[in-house]
Amino acid sequence: MVDPTSRCTRSKPSESEKKRLEMEKRAISFALNESIQNFRDEETESITSVSEALTKGKQLLDHVEIAEKVSTRLDDLDNNQRAKTWGRDIWKAFLAFEAYARSGYTGNFYQWCSSGNDFSWFSQSTALKESDTVHNDERLYAQRVLPITTEVDPRGKVFMESHLKFRGSMAPRLYFFDDTKGKTQKVHIGGIDPHSRWENTTT
Repeated sequence: MVDPTSRCTRSKPSESEKKRLEMEKRAISFALNESIQNFRDEETESITSVSEALTKGKQLLDHVEIAEKVSTRLDDLDNNQRAKTWGRDIWKAFLAFEAYARSGYTGNFYQWCSSGNDFSWFSQSTALKESDTVHNDERLYAQRVLPITTEVDPRGKVFMESHLKFRGSMAPRLYFFDDTKGKTQKVHIGGIDPHSRWENTTT
């Protein structure tokens, strides 16, 4: 069976590809620093699937780290009729994480989103904590122990309860760990899959 995450990785880029990616990274950096909101909308138009958003995030964002096996059901997401919408929303979320990490904001991601930055994510679709039930249920807790760089945790995994919510049937959840004030100064993405992957008190 082909690893679904393999579509998010690529062979070593050519020199021309490296130059193109570097130019795009510079454009993103400029737009984030100058809070050019229309850039976000224009950049998002090129996204047609969740896998494209993941690839773009890995290639272009310096303060967002996406786990190699971030999705176990990527085919399900990409084959859904809402794949384009989800892919574009996920890319916007990545840009929000990148802008937040670059900003040096002293509060948390939810507070930053509520502050009205041009690149902010929807605060009402952001949850930084899971319920006490999730914390106290060994099985539910284990579902949210997700991969992360050993720079953050030497085990290569950590409990992630902060997550973003998306719209639609079989809508994905995006689980992340905020290390912007830690050693890596990045936001780490540990899981992006249909909500059903992570059971809760209502499932």
